[in-house]
Amino acid sequence: MEKINMVYGVLALLVLIGGVFLFFGERIFLPTGYFTLLDLAPTQFIFVEPAEGFGGVEARLALEHTQEEIGEMRQLNVSTGFMSDALEEAQAAYLEGDYLQVARLTQLVSYVRAEKLEFLDRKKLLEEKLRAAEEEGVATFQSTDLVGNAIRAFGSERFDQANELLAQASAHLEKEKSQQRKGAELQALERDFFTLYWWQAGLLFLVVGAGLSTLVMFYHQRKVRR
Repeated sequence: MEKINMVYGVLALLVLIGGVFLFFGERIFLPTGYFTLLDLAPTQFIFVEPAEGFGGVEARLALEHTQEEIGEMRQLNVSTGFMSDALEEAQAAYLEGDYLQVARLTQLVSYVRAEKLEFLDRKKLLEEKLRAAEEEGVATFQSTDLVGNAIRAFGSERFDQANELLAQASAHLEKEKSQQRKGAELQALERDFFTLYWWQAGLLFLVVGAGLSTLVMFYHQRKVRR
């Protein structure tokens, strides 16, 4: 009897799960439902409303342009996972006739592409500065470590974090260069001082030395007399 009740209980649970799936399934799994990759867009992304009359033809052209952008990024050997997922969601929205969502998602892909290209340019420039600074004897370990963290964040498509880490690396490098520059200027000032005033400094040392010698002799003589 207990086994029969258990079987009925399992069947009832399966029926309940099936009902929930049928009722909510479309909302859960459709790309244009509650969840969209727009929710994962970089914080700086701003959607620009398309011109009036943006319809099926314009949406199809936007999808074709997005496909070309993703192809360009693949040729650069840059990860396109997020961009490809956004394109798939946009294609699904196109089939549903949600052309405004197509506009949003294709704009997101274009924004991410621009962010990736800008990041790569900034990274290349910073790496060149790091090499030059290292040749000048500047401590670059921490900046190099931050660049590595930025590259890893970029590879995981955490764009905001990647840009922040790259900015931190650049700021730290400038700080190290400034400290090294101040140290070099101080050393040069000390060197110039002794170069210009070596004889005055030497005379001063002689006078001080003679004065100390006289004081020692005077003290010694007074001690002997006592």
